Amino acid sequence: MAPGQVWLLVADRDADAVFRYDAATGEYLDLVATGAAIGAERPSSVRLGPDGFLYVIGFERAAVARLRLEGGAAAELFFRDSSVLEEPVELLFRGGDVVVLGNDTRNAVVVGPDGALATDFGYPDMRAAHDFLLAPDDLLYVGIDSHPAFGTSIQVWDPAARARVADFGQLDDIASATGLALGPDGLLYACDSYRDQVLSFDRATGRLASVVVDGSAATLQGPVSLDFAPDGTLFVIDELGVAVIDPNTGAVVSRLIEVGDGHLVRPRNLTFLPAI
Repeated sequence: MAPGQVWLLVADRDADAVFRYDAATGEYLDLVATGAAIGAERPSSVRLGPDGFLYVIGFERAAVARLRLEGGAAAELFFRDSSVLEEPVELLFRGGDVVVLGNDTRNAVVVGPDGALATDFGYPDMRAAHDFLLAPDDLLYVGIDSHPAFGTSIQVWDPAARARVADFGQLDDIASATGLALGPDGLLYACDSYRDQVLSFDRATGRLASVVVDGSAATLQGPVSLDFAPDGTLFVIDELGVAVIDPNTGAVVSRLIEVGDGHLVRPRNLTFLPAI
């Protein structure tokens, strides 16, 4: 990435804000929104929707708000229903639907383009859910704390059938899948905040492919989220901030943004956008 070409948006729950940085240099650019101002207090995730709106979920009030990144338009409340969703931690888009992962409610909530509840599924198996992603095969991969009954930390769901179809990530390998991402190599990458590690798995077999970052190396401290930039660079959020990791060696290439930079307090999620 060249400086100024890609933005990095970071949702920070304890700062109650979404910040924008230069993804190549880590330079702070501006405050995108505060959770209190847009009705999504304590943001836990931010994503750009296919409709051009920026969607932000608030952990505290279980609200989904949306706004235009540019143009100064006011934010609007897109969805809030505490009877079905509490403590949302992540969202994604499936067709025209917005799918939100509820930690406290142990479910995935599907909201239509009009902001109305379509359905939900997952309870009670999505226990202590942290992150999820939709793979090209239209299967939903959900990261959780190691399930006491199943002994695994990664669940595979068929959202069309609203059914759990597989589980992997044995406790010997991973204690808590706090963040998930698809790598350029097709592997499923997971970070484990309990063991300070990053792992990769073969989605087809569920087998551990590699230990990307060994927890004993003390490279990361409580990693909670990870994603690959457009050029394939691996970014990881941990207690210290945002780190760039070499996926081949597990080494920290740079501490791109540090907690205590005057903005970040407890970052929980990152996403990349092309600069405009």
